Amino acid sequence: MLTRLWPGSRRPVPAPRTVSLVLERLEVRDCPAAPQVTLAAVVQAGHQVELTGKVADETPAGMMVNFTGAVNGSTRTDASGYYRYVTSTANLGTVTAQAFDMSEMLMSNRPTAAVNVAAPTVIFDVTNGSRKTVTLKGTVTDLDAGGRTVSFNGAVTGTVTTAADGSFSLTTQANSVGKVTATTANAWGVASAPAESAVRNKVPGFKEFWVECGMDYVTSAWGIVDDEDPDGLTVNFTGPGFDGKSARVYADGSFSLTLQVPKGSYGIIWAQTTDWYGQTSAPRGDTIDATI
Repeated sequence: MLTRLWPGSRRPVPAPRTVSLVLERLEVRDCPAAPQVTLAAVVQAGHQVELTGKVADETPAGMMVNFTGAVNGSTRTDASGYYRYVTSTANLGTVTAQAFDMSEMLMSNRPTAAVNVAAPTVIFDVTNGSRKTVTLKGTVTDLDAGGRTVSFNGAVTGTVTTAADGSFSLTTQANSVGKVTATTANAWGVASAPAESAVRNKVPGFKEFWVECGMDYVTSAWGIVDDEDPDGLTVNFTGPGFDGKSARVYADGSFSLTLQVPKGSYGIIWAQTTDWYGQTSAPRGDTIDATI
């Protein structure tokens, strides 16, 4: 090392040093981004729910997607990041999805989707048969229309199970005339709004009624009942010589009763009938004169 002396001094002075600075180029590294996932839910027949979506990531293949809420389960993405998951154990409500990138230990966003179904609908009508027999026939509209239980209340009570196409038919005895309501519920327990129809039946009456007194006071009362189902009804009589008497009504509505009344019987013979639903006609009368 070279030295020099200060002027007027014997003390050595250090020579100047050369310093070398080496700069190294730093490698640029980006922080990995969290995966992004989408979610859609579709309710299918048979109480099934299909979940679909896609994971966006640098390496989306085989990524685990977990579901919580209305659906609990998990699946993996395909080579392009798409996934599909079908289950029959879902509930109505909100399902949440989240993907997990195991290589980077990163969690995705948490999209949600609704699992819901529309309420089923019922339509039906009532057809009268003989006596109080009625047929209730209709259709249930629903994603799972077959195998639904339809319940009836009101003038008709009972249940029936729908066919595969949602149709149903029930033949039974009516309790009375009046309104009938029908309800059902789908496979998810969602109930329909009540559907309404009615058991209709007009009050019976008489198309014709006569009383005729003949020889030896043998008197006939006959006529025709006006009713939807007259066969087997009974016409009851009151009046001179006819009190407590009755006659059977036939399928064409006709009826007759012949008997001998006491001499001197005079007045009005009244006829009245009651149908199968307990509805009673207005009385119909005609005059008897056994005084001649």
